[in-house]
Amino acid sequence: MSFSDSEGSARGRPNEHKNFRMVGRDRLLYEMLKSTSADSKAWKQVAKVMLHTSDLKRNNPKSVSMPVNSRIPASVTSSPVCQQPLPFAQILRHSKMLCGGCVKVLIMDKITVKVMSSSCKMADITDQGISLVEDLFRRREPMPSLEAIYFIQPTKENIVMFLSDMSGREPLYKKAFVFFSGPVQKELVNHIKSDMSVVPRIGALREMNLEFFPVESQVFVTDHGMALEELYGETSQNARKFDACMNTMALRIATVFASLKELPYVRYKTAKDPDTAAPHELVPSKLASAVWDYLTKYKSTIPNFPQKESCELLILDRSVDQIAPVIHEWTYDAMCHDLLEVDGNKLVLE
Repeated sequence: MSFSDSEGSARGRPNEHKNFRMVGRDRLLYEMLKSTSADSKAWKQVAKVMLHTSDLKRNNPKSVSMPVNSRIPASVTSSPVCQQPLPFAQILRHSKMLCGGCVKVLIMDKITVKVMSSSCKMADITDQGISLVEDLFRRREPMPSLEAIYFIQPTKENIVMFLSDMSGREPLYKKAFVFFSGPVQKELVNHIKSDMSVVPRIGALREMNLEFFPVESQVFVTDHGMALEELYGETSQNARKFDACMNTMALRIATVFASLKELPYVRYKTAKDPDTAAPHELVPSKLASAVWDYLTKYKSTIPNFPQKESCELLILDRSVDQIAPVIHEWTYDAMCHDLLEVDGNKLVLE
């Protein structure tokens, strides 16, 4: 799916294309990571004592592997302090001393790590004071002197893991900044509030509404590998899987507009007879309705979100040829209209 501004765009100049990858990167780095740092400039000194990614992975093999460019410049790795590998715990202690305590651990689940890696490089993350990237569901070493940033989906399983990290007398981390990739249910928020040992240790609890995956500057995907089968295959008769797939796609599409601060006109292909139509024929209309539900909530929950439509979202199923309406016809009729002075359907030759 691709997107560009309409003339009435709420942000940017008319007809200016917005870069999905840059929008996601800016929100992740500055709206999320940098917002938790008291002195982000101090982190630049830490590069002198940090090892490259392979060294970090060897000292802590349970860290999440980020498929991004993460090599430290030669001017850093060639310095005397980096010629001898340092124990990982010593690196963290030295980094914390230089930064005045701003070093943090970033913890993500299997979906949010894809969101992060699709928009950011490892160097971008470390520039914001992140010393270690961890998997939420893997066993982690306690670091009670460090603060942690959780970027996770708002699911019950993730909340349980978060509470197990931060509850009790000896939590894994000093403080936690929690950012959810999508809207969180009130029941889950109440579940967090019910643990009185965790609440004082929470530095932030916020919905980022960012769960899409840019593959190019003007292209993103929802990354739902089973969507075709669950919406159009034999399993489409399974209402639970159908609805779950539809909700996931709608959420991820809606978070694109939450990030762009755009409220679209949602246009879609409708079935000829909705009452007798097969489930797969109702996919565009149901997806449009689900996306609009999320967008309606954003109007009242996201600051400075447009209250009037500023662009268009067109939802089509696979039975529609999306290219034909916008390309030039390759017929003699079209060529005649281009090269000759045709009046309607008549051509006068003299």
